[in-house]
Amino acid sequence: MGAFYKSKLNTSIHTKMEIPFSALIPFIIQLLFIAIAPLIVEHWWEKNRNKLLVSLVLSTPVVLFMMSNNMLGNLEHQILADYLPFVTLLASLFVITGGIHLSGDIQATPRTNTIFLAIGYVLASFMGTTGAAMLLIRPILRTNQQRHFRTHTVMFFIVLVANCGGLLTPLGDPPLFLLYLRGASFTWFMHLLPEW
Repeated sequence: MGAFYKSKLNTSIHTKMEIPFSALIPFIIQLLFIAIAPLIVEHWWEKNRNKLLVSLVLSTPVVLFMMSNNMLGNLEHQILADYLPFVTLLASLFVITGGIHLSGDIQATPRTNTIFLAIGYVLASFMGTTGAAMLLIRPILRTNQQRHFRTHTVMFFIVLVANCGGLLTPLGDPPLFLLYLRGASFTWFMHLLPEW
């Protein structure tokens, strides 16, 4: 998809886009809303409509700034050539891994969770952290649904599988997807293994 729009947007790719540092303020406010709103206005924040409203209100000043400075060509390139293919790739991973179902009665013990985390850690080094996390998050949640204390398991999963899992090989984290969308093969990183 990115290659399809590359020729169309070739003229806007090389123009320099300078967005002022103050454009980060709405993003920082958004992060604060995500962190604090569930604690202060819990029931109001539960509705997706309100989350969308906050996002639209906070993004409007940045979009207006970009429109007033003729930067929409670069924004179009970012959305069509980078963001849309990236989200499509993540969505397809989510759909594919969502269909994998472990059957049977797996006991939710610390040993089982450790095995899940170890498998996820190793898989993340060969298939990417996002793929491994999406593949194993549902089985580990389903296995631990009867446990009373399970938050720590998800925290360890996020740290080990979704973040640190790419450390064993040069495959790494999200840069893999960005290069993959630019035409690099999935195994391109493996030629860096001797230096690794």
